Amino acid sequence: MRGKFILVNLFFLDSDTNGEKLQRLEKLLKNYDASQLRTVGISNSDSTKAIEPFKKKNRLSMPIWHAKNDQIQDHFNIDMSESQTELITILLNRELIVKDVFIDFNPENLSEKVNRLIESSE
Repeated sequence: MRGKFILVNLFFLDSDTNGEKLQRLEKLLKNYDASQLRTVGISNSDSTKAIEPFKKKNRLSMPIWHAKNDQIQDHFNIDMSESQTELITILLNRELIVKDVFIDFNPENLSEKVNRLIESSE
């Protein structure tokens, strides 16, 4: 994914609302050129077996990777406690540098930040 802008989404599969949030995100991303902007989900659920049923249930096309809680903590310096219900979205530029972080993103705000980043060619 290097060379593209990326939205990394950290979440629990067990949260009832994260599937809907990710659906809204994928709908929003249809407005962007896939050669420029990509998205990936990272879940710290207890089982990798739960990922495919979650994707199917929520009609998601984005890749979703499995990570243990300590991996998210180590790589993103974000504490994902078991009670975490928010969707954390991290916007990375083409060099994979964090440019912004959103908690339960506001679609208009997210679009504005993504557009500004793409236009600046950062």
